[in-house]
Amino acid sequence: MRKAGLIVMTCLLALGLRAQELKIIIGVGTSTYSRMWAPEYWWDWSGTKGGLNPFKNVRGAVVGGLGIVFPISERVALEADALYFSKGATFSQSRLSQPDPPQSESVRKEFSLQGFAVPVMAKVRLLPRPYPYIVAGVDLSFTSYHMLREYRQLDVIDPYFRLWQSQQLVHETRTFDWGPVLGIGFDIAMPMAVLELELRYQVGLPDIHSEPGDYQVRTRSFFVVAGFRI
Repeated sequence: MRKAGLIVMTCLLALGLRAQELKIIIGVGTSTYSRMWAPEYWWDWSGTKGGLNPFKNVRGAVVGGLGIVFPISERVALEADALYFSKGATFSQSRLSQPDPPQSESVRKEFSLQGFAVPVMAKVRLLPRPYPYIVAGVDLSFTSYHMLREYRQLDVIDPYFRLWQSQQLVHETRTFDWGPVLGIGFDIAMPMAVLELELRYQVGLPDIHSEPGDYQVRTRSFFVVAGFRI
C-alpha cells in the first residue's frame, strides 16, 4: 500500500513538472466516525452518534503530499492530489459501576486510521479576487493502518486514564473508501509561489467495516489545508 502511494506521488510529480503547476500540500484538522466501532452491549454508546458532524468524538488529523493544478480558464481549474493522511476518532463514556458506595468507571477509545488519499477536485471562482473560490470533488482513499487503543479509569483506584488494551483493526477494515469533498479557498500571490489556503470537508460514504454487520461506521473529516503552488 505504501508503495502504491509513492507511485501515485511520483506520477503526480512528473505531471506537475511538465504542467508547471506542482503544488506542495500540508494540512491539519479534525476527524471522526459517524458512530462507535462495534459497540459493546454493557456500555451505552447511543448518545455518541455524530452523523455528518465532523466535530463530535473528534481526533486530530493531518494530511501532506503533492498535487497538480490544471488551469481550464481564469476562473476554473482542476486539481488532483496524492496525500498521506492520519485521522480517526475518539469516543468517551462513563457509567456507575457500583451504586453503594457510588463508584464510577470511564472508558476512552481512540481510533487511529492511516493511509493514502487521492482527491480529484474542480475549483471555480465565481467572483474576482480577493473573494474565495469553491472547491468540489471526490476523495478516494486507501487504508493501510487502523488501530484501537482503549483506556480505562476507575475513580476510586486511579484518577487517571490508563491503557487497558490495544487492537489492530486493519484486517476488519475496508481497504478502499470514497466520498465527496467540499470547501472554499483563498489564494495569495507571493514572489516565488502562490499560497492557497482551503477549508475542506470530507464525507466517507461506504461502511468502513470489511464485512457487513449491524453497525455501519463512516468517516468524517474537516481540514485546513495550505498549498504552495510553484
